[in-house]
Amino acid sequence: MMTALRKNMKTVLWILVFAFIATIIFSWGMGGFSGPIEPGIVGKVDKVKITQEQYETALQNRIALERQNSDEPISDAKMRQIRNEVWNGLVNQVLLDKWRRKIGIVVTDDEVAFTVQNFPPPSVTKNPNFLDSTGAFDMNLYRQIIADPQNVNFVIALENNVRESLFQQKMVQRISSAGHVSEPEARDEFFRSNSTAVASYVLVAARNMEVDSSAVSEEELRRLYDERREEFRLPEERTVEYVLFPDEPSREDSLDALRLAEELMERIKGGEDFEELAKEYSDDNSAAKGGDLGWFGRGRMVPPFEEAAFGAAKGALVGPVLSRFGYHIIRVDDRRGKGEAEEVKARHILIKIKRSPETLDEMRTRAEGFRDEADENGFENAARVYNVVRDTLKNVRHGAFIPRFGRNQAASDFLFKRPKGSVSPIYS
Repeated sequence: MMTALRKNMKTVLWILVFAFIATIIFSWGMGGFSGPIEPGIVGKVDKVKITQEQYETALQNRIALERQNSDEPISDAKMRQIRNEVWNGLVNQVLLDKWRRKIGIVVTDDEVAFTVQNFPPPSVTKNPNFLDSTGAFDMNLYRQIIADPQNVNFVIALENNVRESLFQQKMVQRISSAGHVSEPEARDEFFRSNSTAVASYVLVAARNMEVDSSAVSEEELRRLYDERREEFRLPEERTVEYVLFPDEPSREDSLDALRLAEELMERIKGGEDFEELAKEYSDDNSAAKGGDLGWFGRGRMVPPFEEAAFGAAKGALVGPVLSRFGYHIIRVDDRRGKGEAEEVKARHILIKIKRSPETLDEMRTRAEGFRDEADENGFENAARVYNVVRDTLKNVRHGAFIPRFGRNQAASDFLFKRPKGSVSPIYS
């Protein structure tokens, strides 16, 4: 019996891991949601409070991760799924944290930071947003993205995922390094786990129980209320309307990139050296090598690039080709193989579509114009004039986390110090 158990140790370990997690969720988690919920608290798990801020932060981090993984808009059904998964994740986190403290498994911030910096998970290394134009994972691009303060939500979500992964690894190591189980111990555990009992019970709904309200006097109710008055006091809240002006490249920025790509095409056709122009203008890591991409087969490049490269003859100059990376100028240097073994050797110049300072100024001017219009003629009218969508935040409290804005003290002060109908400055 023990020989067979040890032969299948890896399988047994994972069964133990999953069984344990299920046990703490259903045993420790039971009864964790009873009792009144305090203001700002969305739930309790085993007496540990989960705040609205924790939930909203986790939700925004998860949404940032989803958007980093896909350019597709998030559907209503997907959003419901995300909300459920975020909530379940917070519940599981509380239960796992309790067990970690109990058995002494610790994942330090330094371990998480080192892993995030040097060993990104497969969800990142296979993410199209982190691949270069050859289809390979671009570590330099990845490090630039995680160093950008604008991507803080993505980085927080990534750190949380890495922390959980490291914890799981340590948990498996802890279990696998434990001593061998003796025959009597295994037998006792088997009978303990598989013993069953039969019981009968009657379920009585609380709503069907009669309560004699006369047993509680008005004086007792008043005394209880006076003693706990502060528990029933609701903090001041605001309902807020807002609009967003996206910080993205404009149509003119795209045309500028296209014009530069077309200009470079003409210069190459006129005899200028492709490799030197690639070194000077290309926004790709291959620029240092004169745009050299080496040999590549089908499935390595993004579809528009692949279609153009494999559809061109040896020596052909193709472009500008638009992909999600920007505009490509492609030179096919050689071809070999047929069918699935077909490969192309090529160079390219990548011109990315970047937001110009003029676009940023235009966006700010538009936002300022909206503010002036709203201040003079109302928020609803300004939204109609500027063709933007109004959104609403409810139950906003002073100094608390504000969804979509985070902790913005200036915005929070404005909401609670200015009268109803006031229009705020621009916050970015």
